[in-house]
Amino acid sequence: MDKKYEGQMYRFALSIVRNETDAEDVVSETIRKAYENLNKLKNRRKFKQWIMSILSNEAKRMLSKRNREILTDTESAFENEYYMTDFELKQLVMSLPAEFREVVILYYYERFTIKEISQILEVSGGTVKSRLSRAREKLRLLL
Repeated sequence: MDKKYEGQMYRFALSIVRNETDAEDVVSETIRKAYENLNKLKNRRKFKQWIMSILSNEAKRMLSKRNREILTDTESAFENEYYMTDFELKQLVMSLPAEFREVVILYYYERFTIKEISQILEVSGGTVKSRLSRAREKLRLLL
């Protein structure tokens, strides 16, 4: 795997685990698992979607394994202003519950389609649409 997805993977992992060290661990573990299971990937054109799905599962596994709450500290998440330049909007997105934050990041920042997000998060397309709608409503209320 070339390194072109590592930055995106790191930012997505960070949005879930909310800790830089844990995000790095999740990315490393994801890359390891992807290499081990590369022969299971049927369509090479869907590599990014496939690896982001592995990453999502690994990040969630880490959270449940350590049985801890997602941190509310938004200052260190996205210090590299790759996603947003508006700090207030960044804080609002990061303050959303994880299920809404994930779909917002994947849809608006990573530019995945509803179908791709549903496959990454292993939920239905309707669930993704609903979460996006509810996330937008929550952001509207916060604004």
